[in-house]
Amino acid sequence: CTVLNERQRTGLMSLFNQLEEGPGSGFGDDVRYNIRLQELLLQLCGVWEASATELGSVNPDYEKVLPVLQYIQNHFTETFTRDVLARNFSISKYHLCHVFKNVTGFSVMEYVIQRRIILARELLREPISVQEAGERAGFQTNSHFIRTFSAYTGMSPKRYARQYLQ
Repeated sequence: CTVLNERQRTGLMSLFNQLEEGPGSGFGDDVRYNIRLQELLLQLCGVWEASATELGSVNPDYEKVLPVLQYIQNHFTETFTRDVLARNFSISKYHLCHVFKNVTGFSVMEYVIQRRIILARELLREPISVQEAGERAGFQTNSHFIRTFSAYTGMSPKRYARQYLQ
């Protein structure tokens, strides 16, 4: 069994506590709640990955998806498609999509978007423009970034940034 370090333990407990409160009744609170839940799942997947490697008992689908997850982790700010991923990992696009969803609970592109949104949230806490945050997070156009960020967080990137920069 994997022992969590202090940072992991604190992060997971913080997310658990936020989720325990449930979604608020304000505009976008249900979306923020879902994002926290997805962040928790991503962190738990990381812990599970470490423990599965230690135990040597890995789901065969997980073994197929792990290199894809690692690639996405290193390249999620770049432009790529499921076809490119499938070709790079010598697997059919349909099989890739199926095993990826089976292992992670997300479609490939949902996972990529979630990673981009998480990075964009971090960047928006810095004194940079909304457009720069979107570009650095891997969104191709500013309008797509604003629309996607708003859909996932329940507020515009500019409003989100204002919360942290005041």
